[in-house]
Amino acid sequence: MYISTDAIILKNTPYKESSVISRLFTYDNGKVSVIFKGAKKGKNNISAIIEPSNIINITYYNNNSGLKNVKEVHLIHAYSNTRKILDNYYYVMAIIALIDKVCQENHLEKELFNLLLKVLEDINNQKARIDIIFLYFLFQFNKSLGFQLDPSHLDSNLVHYIQILNQTNQDILKIETLLLENIELVKNIKMVIYKHMKSCLIDLNDIHAIRTLRNYGISSRSN
Repeated sequence: MYISTDAIILKNTPYKESSVISRLFTYDNGKVSVIFKGAKKGKNNISAIIEPSNIINITYYNNNSGLKNVKEVHLIHAYSNTRKILDNYYYVMAIIALIDKVCQENHLEKELFNLLLKVLEDINNQKARIDIIFLYFLFQFNKSLGFQLDPSHLDSNLVHYIQILNQTNQDILKIETLLLENIELVKNIKMVIYKHMKSCLIDLNDIHAIRTLRNYGISSRSN
């Protein structure tokens, strides 16, 4: 049976001379692995279509194998503005690496898929400061997976802001305005969510792209 769905490219691995194995985050089936046979061959080269973070529509054969054969693929959107700004590009790579690391194969996550689309669009359009968008994503990411942070045990100065970050479909500009009243606040909230994720989901320092952010000093420049 063939399945057609929208998907976000998470990671590509070259296979043999001209093929590519990709992990995708799909709207209809969650994370899946597919093989693009002959993806880098001549006039059929689709390398630009399947770059990480691109949004595609894909049709693949849903067999029992862990690696699905692709029938068709079409580009829906490539976030060209994101790739022009190094800070933004590294943050996007950190976000999709986190999705790839935490999400299980063939586990439906439509809410998370929609969140990822929103965040990628906000980053591409520079709707707010990149570190603020990233913080919002981390809170919503935890919430969508059932690990919403409970602020009741935290310092009262943080509770109000964390409640806002926990709210779905919050206006990112409103969040930015509130948080930038106090730069130290951003650092404190970042420490809270990193600690929460380490105890519930994953140590973010295990994500290579996040270590890259630190190595390039992007986190410190943004905060």
